[in-house]
Amino acid sequence: RKGVKVILLDLTGLKERGVEAYQLMGCDLMREVCDEDMVPEFVKVFAAAHPGIMDELRADVNVRPSGNMDLADSQIDDIEVEMQRYDCGYRHLLDHENLSVLYNNMLGVNMKKCSSE
Repeated sequence: RKGVKVILLDLTGLKERGVEAYQLMGCDLMREVCDEDMVPEFVKVFAAAHPGIMDELRADVNVRPSGNMDLADSQIDDIEVEMQRYDCGYRHLLDHENLSVLYNNMLGVNMKKCSSE
């Protein structure tokens, strides 16, 4: 039986490597032809006629400002423990043949914290 192929994106790894959303979409997910700087060829062609597009593609959008959650450090620690426990429940899926992780960084670090149970 064939299953759905799933790609998880580790956003911390994406950000750490400086990969922009248009690069991820064009090069990694759509597998378009890209140059050594991960600029898709179709973006270069479009940018020749629309020079401002690169600024728009690189702009931060939908970014939430840092806010005060009004929680004590112990409460944040408790939340982190529960989130880690929840994530560990899915650790076994990381070895599935239909699952791949792009830009693995914090996901891998967090999964190593899971017990081998």
